[in-house]
Amino acid sequence: MKTRIITALIAGGLFVQTVSADDIMQGLEHDIAPYQQTATILQSGYGNDAGIVQQGSYNDITILQQGLGNHATARQAGSGHDARILQGGGYLDASIIQSGYGHDASIVQSGYGKEAAIQQHGVYGRAEIQQLGTSHATPVSITQISRGRAAIQVIQH
Repeated sequence: MKTRIITALIAGGLFVQTVSADDIMQGLEHDIAPYQQTATILQSGYGNDAGIVQQGSYNDITILQQGLGNHATARQAGSGHDARILQGGGYLDASIIQSGYGHDASIVQSGYGKEAAIQQHGVYGRAEIQQLGTSHATPVSITQISRGRAAIQVIQH
């Protein structure tokens, strides 16, 4: 587990946030020590929260949030996963769960009051959700069980 201080330049000012060990957990899976895990949380605004759990090796999670009352979680078990959550607006909710090997997932949301979730199991799945625009959108959920090279994309405007 790590404690990080994140410093960034956000439109017109300096933003500093301390991310505690409670926000990022990198641990053991099948008694194998974690190796080459990357976890990044960057938030600006008010009332945003995010959490990351990683088990396995060669996994990468990035969560970027700007705005008010946004929530994001990401969990990885296995190896070779890449997950990104990018949210700008208010009251946006996103989650990514990956298990197996070699998945790639991305959630991009802007506006207000939207929900998105991706679950990936198996090997080499690719999933993407984009919810753009200011209006409230129908919640989107993808569950992908892949045996290799499967892709799903959902775009709502």
